[in-house]
Amino acid sequence: MVQSIENCYAAIPPNPVSQNGSTQPSLTYTERRQQRIDWLLSNGLPPLPVAPYQDPHRYHKVVKASNTRGAHCPLTKDLQPIALFTGKNPSFKDADGTPHLINHHVYQSRLPNKKELKRWFKNPENGIGTLGSDRIKWIDLDSKQFSSVKECDRSFQELLEQRPELRLTFLEKTQSGGYRIGVEADYNRHFTNFSLCPGGDHVGECLGAGRFTVLSPTIGPTGKPYVNLNCPEKLLEIDEIDFIYPTKTKSSQPSTKPKKNVKISTVAPPGSIPLEMLGHDDSHRVLNGEDIKGDRSASLTTAISEWAGWFNWCHHNNIPVSGTVENLAHYAGEKLGIDGDRIDRILATIDLEKCHPAAHFRGGDEACWRKVRRLDRGSYDANCPDSIKKEISGNPPNRGNNNGGNGGGGGGHNGDGFLPERNKWNSPESWNGELGYWNVVRRNKVDVETGEILDEKETIRVFVPKCNFDLEIERELSDGDGGGLVLQVKRSVDNKQRRVIIRSTERLTVKEFNLALTKAYRTGIICNLKTDQLNGLIQSKLIHYHDRGGKVFKLADRIGQQSDGTWVFSDRSLTDKGVATTEEQTRTVYNPNLGYEDHIS
Repeated sequence: MVQSIENCYAAIPPNPVSQNGSTQPSLTYTERRQQRIDWLLSNGLPPLPVAPYQDPHRYHKVVKASNTRGAHCPLTKDLQPIALFTGKNPSFKDADGTPHLINHHVYQSRLPNKKELKRWFKNPENGIGTLGSDRIKWIDLDSKQFSSVKECDRSFQELLEQRPELRLTFLEKTQSGGYRIGVEADYNRHFTNFSLCPGGDHVGECLGAGRFTVLSPTIGPTGKPYVNLNCPEKLLEIDEIDFIYPTKTKSSQPSTKPKKNVKISTVAPPGSIPLEMLGHDDSHRVLNGEDIKGDRSASLTTAISEWAGWFNWCHHNNIPVSGTVENLAHYAGEKLGIDGDRIDRILATIDLEKCHPAAHFRGGDEACWRKVRRLDRGSYDANCPDSIKKEISGNPPNRGNNNGGNGGGGGGHNGDGFLPERNKWNSPESWNGELGYWNVVRRNKVDVETGEILDEKETIRVFVPKCNFDLEIERELSDGDGGGLVLQVKRSVDNKQRRVIIRSTERLTVKEFNLALTKAYRTGIICNLKTDQLNGLIQSKLIHYHDRGGKVFKLADRIGQQSDGTWVFSDRSLTDKGVATTEEQTRTVYNPNLGYEDHIS
């Protein structure tokens, strides 16, 4: 084992002392951890904590079932409870040693703030990890997939010999004897399980958007640390990850690689639709951890089939979607208490390319286009065939007999587009991190090869920005003065994201809205919306917030103990008994505009 590690060090450029966070024996564990935090932030990646493994008899997973089944604790094959804190999932022990889970998907779109980082890494036992993204991939060679650790070592060294440029990127040895390679790629194939040769055996995972990975100097569940082998200032940028191959399973999604000889328009297409928003109500419930079938595997299979169906339909109809079936499957599987290997086995049993959305079974393409129309009018207008547009315009959706169809809730929303559509607010759309409107214009075609302007006309859609930022609603607030909203706002010019609390009275006019955002940023905010457009934006975002399960929170009316007995401070919340709790549980949001707070230990 020691010999194989030494061989691996010999296979890469020497880097005994790295100012960017690689292992330095003279530094303490917390100092090396802080280096890793700084390195991740400098690369635009979220540093997330990892609590040590905790006794599953004390902290175990709990799975919510249907309303009539309550909840239960899933068991292993040895009839032992499944650990809630595995030493590999996003979590942290607070200063008092109490472990907490983290919803890491929040940090796919923003970096943690200073208060979060201070709270997460105050306990010296916590490790560190981060997320992949659409461009950044963490390629894991898993030692347990090889016949021996030495065989894993040999395969890693052969990979470096075949692709010597990988010696220059982020390299680590994991606590279980495997290896991790970090790269940034312009084009990524959409698969997770991989082999090192075409049609080969499964030897590891390629972790992208939404997937969590543990980094050095974390001490793993085996008691051994993750060891950094090379840590450059930036990850290696490559055109394509072409040195790994998908394993032979049925779980490969249709390739999203652009087709050859397709002329790319110089005008940007409209924004994408989140894949999870397209799924029916059952898939939404599974995504929130509900066992709708009384069998976790069956529940996850139902949701995966729905997401894969929509992925295929959108791919066939040129509708851009964000997210992948595999990422949603792993997120939902974790919520259900299913381990990652079993999730991959469930994916392998489903022929994803042959799946269809439930809406298509019930009402064909028309039903699917109705749903796209409700979620993204721009994609609908640009891609829906004229014949179907005429049918939809001439035949409003079924407003009677809403009994849920096949498998829908009794009288409830079944998510397939047959319910009355919501009113269309005059709301701007998001594109390239800015808010604005798509305009349909006529112009002369341009020959993409010669640049010659042709006599033939074409209809195109052009995006006209109105704001130099985009926003999402994080919380809806209620208080005696009319409540307000907690917004996550990101400027396009510098990608700086801020958490902004804005009262309802501050969004009555564009001037007041601009002033509230400018105070939060302390620099220029551009908002050229009219009042009705601003109100339409807020209403549309509120609809999206409640569609994804958002609740109404209270805005703290004082610093310290609230009227219901809970304690609310800028960096923590406590019950009336003094026990640490969360904003989600207290449903009370700290108000930074109340003034300064006294230090209370």
